[in-house]
Amino acid sequence: ALMMPVWIAGEARLSDSLRSLPLVLMDSHLYDYQLLDADARRSKIDYYLDEIEIVGGEATIVWHQRVFHPDYGWGEDYQYLLDGLAARGIAAELPPGL
Repeated sequence: ALMMPVWIAGEARLSDSLRSLPLVLMDSHLYDYQLLDADARRSKIDYYLDEIEIVGGEATIVWHQRVFHPDYGWGEDYQYLLDGLAARGIAAELPPGL
């Protein structure tokens, strides 16, 4: 895992208790910033999931709840992500209610 202590700027030191886990993938990376087609999006999802599995690591992935609305239509790739986690035996901690 890439978990690291958080920098406390006001005290110019690293936190003794608060840790940060960097973000590796966000829904907007696949749809807005790179404008990928369906195959490319799923290839990118597989790339990150494979990396997490291979190294036995942890990662943060953000999939915003608003994008499940039909106006977005990003829910199918979220399901693909969840299926990929399950297929690789990677535990996912989902927000309450999901």
